[in-house]
Amino acid sequence: MSLSNLTAAANDTLHSCGKTAVTLIDAYHAGGSKVLSRVDAGWEKAVNRGAARLGEKLRHDLVAAQRELTGYYAKGLESVSAKSTAAVEALVQVAATGVERLAGRVQSLEAVLRPLPLNSAIVIAQPFAEASREVAGYVAQRTAQAVSRIEGAAVEVETAVAKRSPAARKTTRRR
Repeated sequence: MSLSNLTAAANDTLHSCGKTAVTLIDAYHAGGSKVLSRVDAGWEKAVNRGAARLGEKLRHDLVAAQRELTGYYAKGLESVSAKSTAAVEALVQVAATGVERLAGRVQSLEAVLRPLPLNSAIVIAQPFAEASREVAGYVAQRTAQAVSRIEGAAVEVETAVAKRSPAARKTTRRR
């Protein structure tokens, strides 16, 4: 694996992790919105259930107060989601820039030192880079499926069958 391939693998992993983080933020937002809608519905149901004992104005005030609180929560949810997404995107951009700079410095070192001492490190890092690509892709896929479930969409999941040999039992004598 050359330095450019290692750099590409690192950048792919970074971007995949960034997408996964944004997907998790979207899941947080979707879950929070669902909670809000259920709380509103439950509150209105509870207020309407006790409607006979409550006056019209009090019922109206209770529902209005709940909606105002829900509005504050919704604004906070939106703000946190937007700022978190921006922070993750900025972090991924800075990390990718760092990887590119490091690769440039290693290439300039490679020009000076013909048999680059880091070549062996690059060769050793190859399996880890490929594994991190695969893990990041798998996590991103599973996260997207979780978000779909939270949002209420139907999801088809391929289940992996575990290939394990049955454990050998030790026989012990009881006296």
